[in-house]
Amino acid sequence: MKLGQNIAIYRKEAGLTQEQLAEKCEVSRQAVTKWESGISEPSLEKIICLSEIFSVSIDTLLNGKKEEAKLNHAYYRFIYMAIMILWGADKDEKLKESERVLALKALYEVVETEFINEQGKIYEKYLVKNTTEEERKNYIRMPNRIITPKEEWNPFDDYIEGKCEVTVGLQEIEERLEKELNALQPGE
Repeated sequence: MKLGQNIAIYRKEAGLTQEQLAEKCEVSRQAVTKWESGISEPSLEKIICLSEIFSVSIDTLLNGKKEEAKLNHAYYRFIYMAIMILWGADKDEKLKESERVLALKALYEVVETEFINEQGKIYEKYLVKNTTEEERKNYIRMPNRIITPKEEWNPFDDYIEGKCEVTVGLQEIEERLEKELNALQPGE
């Protein structure tokens, strides 16, 4: 599959018009049309921008490895489910509480990669300025299900309302897990 076709596919999957994508990439709509039709190709800077907007690797954008993208999504769903199980593990089970918290911390680091790229920046797709409240609810639905089934605490409320970025909720979770782990260590 060609780069232009991939840009068109990912743009449509992201629910963006050519005009909206052009605005995000700081180019004209005509430039996006030329990319998608194969008349011209985006610069390396714009390819990086597109990969962030579409939340796909540059390799996936260039080569169209949709199977890899689907596999990554399935992998994250698996991780979310594992976190839900660990979060709900009773203290009476074989899994020690400290091991449970350590496992949760490790899994949250993986979940964080769904929202934050290798450079430590939030993917464009998840930024408050680029999302509606409904989209933000959908994006954090799985992380929310991990936390809220048993508790009133919801670290993503402010993100859903557009008051802060998703990283604030992720940081609250990390701090909470660290606090739980520290509380366990003196007794072990």
